[in-house]
Amino acid sequence: IGENNFQKIFPEITGYRQFLIKSRSPESDPGPLETIRLALEKGWSDDGLSCASASSILSSLLAVQNTYLNAFQVLGALGLVRGTLGLGGAQLRGAMERRSELAAMRAMGFSKPRLIWTLALENGWQLLRGIGVGLTAALLASAPTLWSGSSAKALAAPLWMLGWVIILGLLFCVVAAVLAVRQPLLASLRSDR
Repeated sequence: IGENNFQKIFPEITGYRQFLIKSRSPESDPGPLETIRLALEKGWSDDGLSCASASSILSSLLAVQNTYLNAFQVLGALGLVRGTLGLGGAQLRGAMERRSELAAMRAMGFSKPRLIWTLALENGWQLLRGIGVGLTAALLASAPTLWSGSSAKALAAPLWMLGWVIILGLLFCVVAAVLAVRQPLLASLRSDR
């Protein structure tokens, strides 16, 4: 805040507690800065002077920010795992609800591998469409950051997670199709009355 406003709100605080010192020596040579820092801290030791470079203060502030970002990233990854498992359960339930339809197709002459392929392809297409919509929204939201020249290293973790979601989702598609087709056909046809 401005100094006048600060003095109105906090009249009991007098003097300054921080000084910003600009060095004219090059940053590549920290020797003179270290000498000045030691001399200042020794001369003002009774008053508790502590010198720190701006880069070290900023890095400590960024460490706190990065801790929060990492915590939210872990929570997001756990949500992603839970959602992927939920996707597998939903695909299995959907395939089991269609047992009578699958039994009728099997009775008409469709082979089990053909039915598995059809179900897996249908569910896989739904999965890839959903991921495509989500990826499009994420790219639109992240476009300014991506255009500003962020490193490819920052994209590695989200792309890695996306790859695992696709792999696990397609695996769940196949497992759900196999489990649905393995059900007894006659009981499935009779239950459709």
